[in-house]
Amino acid sequence: MIAAGPILADLFLSVAAILGLASLDRVIAGRGAEDPLNRRFLTGIRITILLFAGRALAILTGMGMFRVVVLIAAALVPVAVLILTEGLLRRHAPRRIKGFVAVGAGVFVFLAIVPLGNDWWRLIGLLCFQVGALLACGWLVLRRDRASLSWSENRAVERLGLSLILLVPLAAVDFLTVQLGVPIQVSPLAVLFLCWLAIGLGRTETRHVASLLDVGVTVVAALAAAGLVVVIWGLDFAGGVVAGAVILAAAMVATVTIEARQSRLATQGLSLATAGRGG
Repeated sequence: MIAAGPILADLFLSVAAILGLASLDRVIAGRGAEDPLNRRFLTGIRITILLFAGRALAILTGMGMFRVVVLIAAALVPVAVLILTEGLLRRHAPRRIKGFVAVGAGVFVFLAIVPLGNDWWRLIGLLCFQVGALLACGWLVLRRDRASLSWSENRAVERLGLSLILLVPLAAVDFLTVQLGVPIQVSPLAVLFLCWLAIGLGRTETRHVASLLDVGVTVVAALAAAGLVVVIWGLDFAGGVVAGAVILAAAMVATVTIEARQSRLATQGLSLATAGRGG
């Protein structure tokens, strides 16, 4: 039963990430699925959903085909991040960065399909590619021409950069769980935080600060609950990490779902008000 704990926790985290991404998908689609920037965002969301769906199905079935799906989706994530970054910055990335991402994605999609005797080198290579591509996108964000973007556009870009700061190390931990002694893959927590940031792109500054405080309270409460569970049950490091990740993921899913619902209601209310004025 103890051995099954981390496996069930990984399954729970994957499902939590899917729920958060699905909520974000509905919000972005509701803002206009045909908008070019929204299309880029939806592409990235759906690739990431594919990745976590592959993880969940691999855990449930033990079938190797779903691991291939995970590797293919992981190879395509840098492409999705780059095209979203270009859309937010309203300019093309340098050709060398585009070439690196395109070639890397092609190589690792091919390697996902081809069986290898030693999977370790494929995973390390994929990790290096993902980290390198995400850092390149972060560099584009830092070096952007702020004067060419509006205040809201600059804020959206800054939130993308904040997400990358959290996503890069947690994605690396996913590949190095055995070496670091981490019992589960923790990138779903970064994805849920990204969902919350993206849903809040339409908030006013005052509402954004209030929502940030709400998330801070949620995180502190979840970690406090995890700490209490560790003390009560006398869990070791691995057990504490599993408990903390599961409780935090559950809290973040609830927060993201509520934020998404409020965002959709606000959008519908604005549409009705606009229609009323038009009538």
